[in-house]
Amino acid sequence: MGFAGGLVQRLGKARLISVSTERTLRRWVSTGWVAARRSALAKDDSEMTTPLMTFEEVRSILKQRFPMLMVDSVLSLEPGKSIRTTKNVTGNELQFLGHFPEHAVMPGTLIVEAIGQSASILFSKMTGSGTRPGEFLVLGAINEMRFLVPVVPGDRMQIDIRVLKFIDDFGLIEAVATVDGTPVARGKLGFARRGLEPTPG
Repeated sequence: MGFAGGLVQRLGKARLISVSTERTLRRWVSTGWVAARRSALAKDDSEMTTPLMTFEEVRSILKQRFPMLMVDSVLSLEPGKSIRTTKNVTGNELQFLGHFPEHAVMPGTLIVEAIGQSASILFSKMTGSGTRPGEFLVLGAINEMRFLVPVVPGDRMQIDIRVLKFIDDFGLIEAVATVDGTPVARGKLGFARRGLEPTPG
């Protein structure tokens, strides 16, 4: 019967759950839904607690700083091909002071910024045509960008990026941002590679 099945049986005998609820729970247990869900949650927890790159490692790569640092961790990265990052949206971020005071919503421009920063990390890990020390990416084009569901404080946004092209000084990527598996934004971004100009002394 297992732990889950035994727990359902004890709850039913103690009349702590209704007959219909007991039947539903028994069906979930018998079909393996509980075990599958436990496995999925364990996988999610593993991804959350063992990122490929921590926030400090992300910050060491990106040029942006507070309040414009929009990537918290890297979950997976395949140089030259793809990257998966996270952005934890919190209510104390400065943009929510004005967007909007009565109903906080993550601005679409900052979702694009999070995608762009994720792409910067990916390209920094490329060999050959990728960005090199003293270089950075500037946004050159936004194509087919769609914002599907509002992102609000408390959401954990996951960004998946796939490289479509990177030649000479131009890169093109396709991105999908999700929250709890639901797509919230998708589109294609183009980037140009630029060198950092020294500040006049």
